[in-house]
Amino acid sequence: MSTSISTTLSATIGTIPFVCKYFGEFAPISLISNLVVLPLFSLMFTILLICTFVNLIFYIPALLHFSEFFVNIITNLSAIFANFGTIKTIYFDTISVFIYYFIAFFISPYMMLSAKSKLVCSLSLIVLVSGTISMKSIKVALTPNVNIATTKGNSNAMVFTTNKNKVILTNVDGGYYRFLTTKSMLRELNVSHIDYLLIFNYKETAQKNICEVAIDYSISNVYIFGEYSNTDKIGLVSNLYSTPNVQFFENETFEIDDFSLSTYKKESTTKAINYKIGSIKFLQVLTAISQTEISNNQDFFYQTHYDFCISNSIYDRYFDFYVDEFFARQGNITREDQKVSFLDKSILWTFD
Repeated sequence: MSTSISTTLSATIGTIPFVCKYFGEFAPISLISNLVVLPLFSLMFTILLICTFVNLIFYIPALLHFSEFFVNIITNLSAIFANFGTIKTIYFDTISVFIYYFIAFFISPYMMLSAKSKLVCSLSLIVLVSGTISMKSIKVALTPNVNIATTKGNSNAMVFTTNKNKVILTNVDGGYYRFLTTKSMLRELNVSHIDYLLIFNYKETAQKNICEVAIDYSISNVYIFGEYSNTDKIGLVSNLYSTPNVQFFENETFEIDDFSLSTYKKESTTKAINYKIGSIKFLQVLTAISQTEISNNQDFFYQTHYDFCISNSIYDRYFDFYVDEFFARQGNITREDQKVSFLDKSILWTFD
């Protein structure tokens, strides 16, 4: 039992910075569940190893069923513990992770130092932590100016702040890992409240994520763009019980303060969005657009000069747009007369 407790505590202490950084929540029940699951997993692993070697020599179907029985026990136990709640955690950036392991590494030898040495180490650590907090607040805090932020990876989520300091979040994804990048971006930006949530190409799989972000950030206005069945509408509205204003827009334009957008749709799918916030204009491509679509909708794609374009992938045909700079989440297409940057981290643009 003592070995299981020490293993659980060591694993928890060793991984907590990454849990906070990438997941933003912690399950206290894991401290108890590991005490149950770890011994069983060790026993299961030994049994599976023996059964595998035996079946390599003598094929015995009963051993396979015996192994499956133990696997089902571990799976069912994990499912039971997964039903317990989690708690929100503070955000750890890269420097914070380094400081955490620095403290953890020196905590044991520190206890053996003299009083004078302890004082010097403590003062040095206070200066280091204070400097890190100051640098972090300067680096990521949203300013009263116009802000545009986008995530890394394949998430289409973006955050805007208008000239009246209204915070707008767009495109909450249904995918688990893409949603994690969205939550990570919001934590990096120190966002505590969101005024408007704009959703394009809503799917029922995104309902849980939309409800979670709406509740966590006290969003008072949720706008869904596109045409949807009554079943989809009722399902989303009934789950957004804490959000008083949910509206469905079939039109292709939207405007609030100095923020406005227009969309290009093919059938019921929004494929691209023209954004304008302050004096900044940019194009976001949500799904790949063919050359035929571009040629047939020149009024949309060539209506203005863009400061930049964001797309999951960049294709040669996109270089015909009037764009100063391209940002891609994946791919390796470049051209000498066009600047292309690849999003391997979240980016924040701030404009006066």
